[in-house]
Amino acid sequence: MILDPFYFQGLADENESVREAALGVGHILVDHYATTVEHIRVQDEEMSMIVRALAMSGLQILMPTHDLAPPSTSEPLCPADTQ
Repeated sequence: MILDPFYFQGLADENESVREAALGVGHILVDHYATTVEHIRVQDEEMSMIVRALAMSGLQILMPTHDLAPPSTSEPLCPADTQ
């Protein structure tokens, strides 16, 4: 079997193209991550300022609570729209 040097050069070129594409995508992901982290940091600072202002004002905001009690075991379980 005779090995063609052009075959190996083609593989090397293809490997380099794949490497460059992967690095490009990696750079895009890193940039996106950095931008997202910065947005979250800014939102966190803004939320902290709002919470501090509310605490200093003495205003109390009641948050709705959900009824987390389990359903009665004496009643059959069925969707409300089937009755």
